[in-house]
Amino acid sequence: MDDRRKKQAFRLALPSCDEIGGATGWPRADARSQDFDADIAQGFAHRITLILRDYLETQRGTFPYAHIERIVTSLVVSRTRQGDVEDMPEELDAVLIEWLEGQRALVEGPLSKGLSTAAAAGFIVAFNGWMERFGLDLTPTPDMTAGLNSWGKRQATTILSLIDDTTRKGISEVIGKALKESDSVDQIMRAVRAYLDTHMAPGRAELIADVETYNALHQGALDANKVLGAKEKRWVTEEDRRVCIICFENSAQGSIQIGRTFLSGDFCPPAHPHCRCSLAFSGITRESVLAALGDVR
Repeated sequence: MDDRRKKQAFRLALPSCDEIGGATGWPRADARSQDFDADIAQGFAHRITLILRDYLETQRGTFPYAHIERIVTSLVVSRTRQGDVEDMPEELDAVLIEWLEGQRALVEGPLSKGLSTAAAAGFIVAFNGWMERFGLDLTPTPDMTAGLNSWGKRQATTILSLIDDTTRKGISEVIGKALKESDSVDQIMRAVRAYLDTHMAPGRAELIADVETYNALHQGALDANKVLGAKEKRWVTEEDRRVCIICFENSAQGSIQIGRTFLSGDFCPPAHPHCRCSLAFSGITRESVLAALGDVR
């Protein structure tokens, strides 16, 4: 997690417009009610970073160099005899897919657990924020956070698939470019090694972990607000020059139904690496909270 994220608390549980001024409109960014402890957030990011770093290091260590070199040699020979090679052979893609999928089953469980735990923490922080606001001493029931386990499994599968697809396509592009430039087999294999050294580096794991921790915390907060009666949500930016066009357009949508996606296709921040945005929610009242928890006091 970078220094900026260490210093920035994860602002998750936000006051509704009903609580801050009713018809006066949505709360501004400085009206957020609950911060997620940045050190705890960093702990989740560190755990997920270690999982992903081990995954990438294992892939780099098990790369089938000998098999790939045989395929590359065949491609160089074909290029010499027939001219340019237009398409990568299916054999190359098959070898890369088998290599990448070989370690996925070992890491899906730990990654899923790490994401689910972070999401549950986001849920609890958001939930407790509302309990404090309304002066209630209530706790969430286990079934309220049960869906986050399923979310964690789906998200882990999605993350690993995206990582693997990027790696597979990247290696194919490196080989394809080298062939067009008439590089030798040794030159091509050195280019492949250089690609692996760059794209399997720890920095890649840290960047992904930072984004996915932020995502998990917001997913938990989103679920908590939904459970407690929120009907609408709004994308909140930092309202400065650093706000990107993606987040600006999400914010410009105003309030949308809590189950809908924003223009970027996201249900909640982050929309991209280093995103600083958060969510505001509307519709939560003391009565909706008590009804959600089955309390009629």
